[in-house]
Amino acid sequence: MGLLLHYYFSAHYIVTYIITINTITIGFYLYDKLISKTQKERIPEIILHFLALIGGSPGAIIATTLFRHKTSKKSFMLATWTIILLQLAIVSYLAYKGVIKQSD
Repeated sequence: MGLLLHYYFSAHYIVTYIITINTITIGFYLYDKLISKTQKERIPEIILHFLALIGGSPGAIIATTLFRHKTSKKSFMLATWTIILLQLAIVSYLAYKGVIKQSD
C-alpha cells in the first residue's frame, strides 16, 4: 500500500497537478475579468474559491494581482486569504507529523 501511495503522490505528479490547477485558475480569473464588462454570464465566486481550495491559491493570488480582479471586494479577498491560511496550516501540520518529508 505504501508503494502504491508513493507512486500516486510522487513529486512528478504533485508538481504536474500544481502547475495544471494554477494555470486553470489563472485562466478562469482572466476569463471572468474579460467578461466582467459585458452582458455575458460571469463565473460564480464559489467556483473561483473552489479552484483556490483544491490547489490553485497561488494562481488566484497571481491573477488577482496581475489582472486587478476582485481586489476591491473585501469579502472575496477575505475568503481567498482564509483558504490560503487553511492550506498553510494543513501543510505545516503534515510536515510536523512527518507525512511530508524533504527528499534526499
